[in-house]
Amino acid sequence: MRDHAIDQRCISIRIILAMALLVLGTSARAQNLSAPKAECDRLAREAVSEAREALRLFGEFTPQGLGLSNRGEAIDLGPGEARYLEPPGDTMTALRRHLDEALRTRRVRCTALIYQATVQTSPTARRSDAIALQLTHRDGYSAVVVYPYQYREEQVILGPPQRIEQKRAAGAAPAKRNRH
Repeated sequence: MRDHAIDQRCISIRIILAMALLVLGTSARAQNLSAPKAECDRLAREAVSEAREALRLFGEFTPQGLGLSNRGEAIDLGPGEARYLEPPGDTMTALRRHLDEALRTRRVRCTALIYQATVQTSPTARRSDAIALQLTHRDGYSAVVVYPYQYREEQVILGPPQRIEQKRAAGAAPAKRNRH
């Protein structure tokens, strides 16, 4: 009888330990997945700030690229010389390739392609101008975030962002884009 009680207690302890390990493992995985998203969100704040300032000053902005360096600093990743390798007027393709290369070579942790877009937030709403960000992290997280905006008293007022998250396998290269 006593051996049976000890066996039951050992089984109970093993179950509790297994559950604790499962919970800790799930928590660690969730943390690992949230770090790339947090880094992309940090870069997005910087990108939106720059786009918003350009809109306030000039009423528009050209597509641009930013990256989060390995030291955690936002850096400009304009197309540089790569723009001369694309047909004239194809700045977006040059920027995308340049950002993909920065990720592939591990020069940066994540990138943001910033461009102007037009969105319709609901079927009954009017179309609105927006700041669009294509965020990509080298550890597999990617998203497109769109911030509708309007001008009010010489200020750029942002609406609620809309996020479309996409999952890639960790370490996978960014998806190839078709040329139109």
